[in-house]
Amino acid sequence: VSISEDPSEMANDKVKEFDDTRLLLNSVMECMEPGPIQLPPAYVNMIKTKTILGSGYFGEVRLGIDEPFGKRFAIKLIKPLVIEQALADRLESIQNSFRNEVKILSQLKHSNIAPLYGYCMGEGSGLR
Repeated sequence: VSISEDPSEMANDKVKEFDDTRLLLNSVMECMEPGPIQLPPAYVNMIKTKTILGSGYFGEVRLGIDEPFGKRFAIKLIKPLVIEQALADRLESIQNSFRNEVKILSQLKHSNIAPLYGYCMGEGSGLR
């Protein structure tokens, strides 16, 4: 037996699902917490990413918008299929390279470089 829920309540539940993530992310963005933080794949996958800002062999950088949060992000999306087909034997090396990029970007402070507040790495994330 299933109980039909009000669609507006379901939408509110979806917004509330990531409140803790949003609070922590906001703390990093306001320099109240050290960053970057690892974001859950479900949160990153929920962010709308329509506009492509740039692209390369491994993926794209897109404008991401968390509408309930009212924040815009640049999100780097890695194409998992490219990695699987061309570099399957080097997956661990690629993941280590991604971790190093996160570490380096989190230390850079320059007006022409977007700050790194969070990253996502894991099942279903596409190494975002």
